[in-house]
Formats: sequence, C-alpha cells, structure tokens
Amino acid sequence: MEARPEEIALDLESRIQRISDIQARRDLVRMLKVAQRTLVELDRERVRCRRLQKPTHAYQELHQKAMQQLDNVEKNLLMATLIYS
Repeated sequence: MEARPEEIALDLESRIQRISDIQARRDLVRMLKVAQRTLVELDRERVRCRRLQKPTHAYQELHQKAMQQLDNVEKNLLMATLIYS
C-alpha cells in the first residue's frame, strides 16, 4: 500500500528540521511549501471526487504532481543529509 502524500510531507518536514545547514534547510522548506500547496489543491479535488463518486482527471494529475514534488524534495533532502552530516 502506497503512503499518502500528506503522511510523506509530514515525514519530510520532520527530517528537514534535522539538517544542520541553514541555507539548505531554508531551500528544502521552500520546496516543501510548494508541494504542500499542491496537497491543498489535491484535498479540494478529493472532495469533488467524493461528490461525483469517481476520481476525476484533475485529481489524478494533481496526485501525480504532488508525488513528483515530494519525490524531488526527498531526493534533495538526501543530498543535503549526505553533504551536511
């Protein structure tokens, strides 16, 4: 079972706080905020899907976009962890 994007974002947020370099942490937080805005859009579209009782094309696109953004944050977080730890 795939983890929900919201759970992934919370995990990334806690891991970002452990980065010692201030600039790297600031950049990662910015990236995460962009992903979180996409998650808010995804939640709104999820409500629309429930009303229609089927997943919409917009929901599927937003889900894919959110997962890609979170994946990018995670990759950059891994790099920052390797560099600054």
